[in-house]
Amino acid sequence: KGVEPAVNVPDLKGAINPILKAGDFSGKEGATILAYLSGKTEKRLLLLGLGAAKGLSMEGLRKAYGAAMKRCQDKAWPHVNFVLPKCDKLDIHAVTRAVSEGIALTSYVFDEWKSKDNKKPFYLKKGVLVGARDLAACKKTLGILSGVNLARNLINRNALDVTPQTLGS
Repeated sequence: KGVEPAVNVPDLKGAINPILKAGDFSGKEGATILAYLSGKTEKRLLLLGLGAAKGLSMEGLRKAYGAAMKRCQDKAWPHVNFVLPKCDKLDIHAVTRAVSEGIALTSYVFDEWKSKDNKKPFYLKKGVLVGARDLAACKKTLGILSGVNLARNLINRNALDVTPQTLGS
């Protein structure tokens, strides 16, 4: 009850409104629902729950878009357009940063020790942040997160392989 879209995309109102009216989507933080579209440029629409507008935070955005990224990985979609929500509480730069962090942090996979027989992990080939205005902020965030992922790799490796001598060279 009372679920409202956080983005105004007139072309998709016809697809979103029936889902909201049916009550199948709660809009709770982290909730997702997938709708298949016909006659549109996009074939699929994944709605994300962001929770109450007054309680929306950067962490909530990270979690919501992380949940979206998990769905993308499950479906192995190589190209995804992520539409940034309108948020009165946060400026567009903070929203862009939180969304890109949620997507990038969820994309991390440590597959160094997986056997050749196992299924290869899915990696998103192209993600577009629709509504982002600052490409430099996205690149900076991805640079920071590559360092975070390096730290994750070091933690996941064997301590005998990650010695001070190895790190120094």
